[in-house]
Amino acid sequence: MAFAGVAALWWAYFDFTAVAAERSLRRASGRDRSALARDIFTYFHYPLVLGIILYAVAAKKTLEHPRDPLSAPGRWALGLGIALFLVGFALMRFRVIRRVAWERLAAAADILVIAVMLDGADAIVTLGVVIVILLFSIALESVRLREVRANLRAG
Repeated sequence: MAFAGVAALWWAYFDFTAVAAERSLRRASGRDRSALARDIFTYFHYPLVLGIILYAVAAKKTLEHPRDPLSAPGRWALGLGIALFLVGFALMRFRVIRRVAWERLAAAADILVIAVMLDGADAIVTLGVVIVILLFSIALESVRLREVRANLRAG
C-alpha cells in the first residue's frame, strides 16, 4: 500500500505538469524564464517536498503497525502530506498553463478531511482510502485532460 502511494505520487508528478513546465521553460526567455524557473523549482516545490516528507512519516508509521490506528499526528501527516503535494502541483500548473487543477484541489481537501476523520480505522485502511482517492483524482484528471496531454506530448 505504501508503495502504491509512492507510485501515485510519481504519476501525479511526471504525467502532465512536469512536461508542461519543461515545455514552458524551453519556450520562455530572459527574465520570464528566470521568474518561471524560480516559481516552479522553489516556491511550488516547497509544498511538494514537505508533502513527500510528511507522507513518508505516515507510511513509516503505517508499516510499523498496520493493524493499529494511526495516531492523530500520523493521520495529519498523511492527510496534510498528500494535500500539500497536490496543492503545490495545482499552483505550479496554474503558473505554467493558467488552468486550475480542480481534481487535485478537490482530492487535497477530501484526503485531508478523511485522513483526519478516520480515527479508529487500522492504519493500513486509512492509508488505502487516501491512496484510492489520490489514484481516482489522477485518473480523472488524465481522462479530462486527454487531448491537452496528447497535444503537449506531440510537441
